[in-house]
Amino acid sequence: RPRDGGLFALENRCPHRQGPLAEGFLGAGKIVCPLHGHKFDLATGQGSDGHECVKTFKIDEQDGQMVLEY
Repeated sequence: RPRDGGLFALENRCPHRQGPLAEGFLGAGKIVCPLHGHKFDLATGQGSDGHECVKTFKIDEQDGQMVLEY
């Protein structure tokens, strides 16, 4: 969860070289791949490279539990 709030869920693999996005850095509404620095928008999944994107999922918090729709 970003420090400024909100819940976001994205697939965990960067399409460039399958880098583990869960190990990346968050900032300015983006996740940065730890292997090659490719950036993906948390809300849309759109990558910094125009043809790359990751799948996003709807996520809500209900009674302290994270509920993911896919």
